[in-house]
Amino acid sequence: MTKRFLSVAMIACAAFAGACGDSTVPNTPLTDAQVDELVDAMAAAGFMPTTPSAAAQGSAALISMQIDQNVECPVSGSVHVTGSWSVNDTFSALTANVKQKHQACAATSEKTGKTWTFNGRPDVSESLTVNVTNQQTGAGTLTGTQKGAIGFATDGLEGTCHIDVTITATQNDAGVTSGTLTGTVCGKDVSQEFTNTSGV
Repeated sequence: MTKRFLSVAMIACAAFAGACGDSTVPNTPLTDAQVDELVDAMAAAGFMPTTPSAAAQGSAALISMQIDQNVECPVSGSVHVTGSWSVNDTFSALTANVKQKHQACAATSEKTGKTWTFNGRPDVSESLTVNVTNQQTGAGTLTGTQKGAIGFATDGLEGTCHIDVTITATQNDAGVTSGTLTGTVCGKDVSQEFTNTSGV
């Protein structure tokens, strides 16, 4: 439950990170529709490893896992995920510090069918803390930050998005996750609420 909660929050960050329009191609800023498309493709790409690449180590009170893994993207390319997770023995508290470096990571927007390609500029860092309050349902809270930069390209358009956002989220007993993302994206002040109603 904890990892699925974390995954939803990180995907939400990934989608929000794409919401920028400071294209570096002269006279070709992204339109609102293109930004929406980019966000959709970014969410499709995701970047969570399914398992840690190294065995867990630690005492009964704390389990630490090192991550160094390439995650395949939906169309082509990958995301190189590195960092660490720490989980207590009851799986009620988790901290994660990871970096995601997109490597020609291509994903398609389900809304338009257009493919976007993402590259690290140089990478995106995540720092997250999850506290689970109900082990049976996975209910709990999450706080964290996302900082870094990512490059995007599609149909001759390309640019770089700088990210510095904070996320707070809660998951209720029904498995619904809701939260808020605030900070700056591409030099602009941003604030956005999100809800995942499919369960995590």
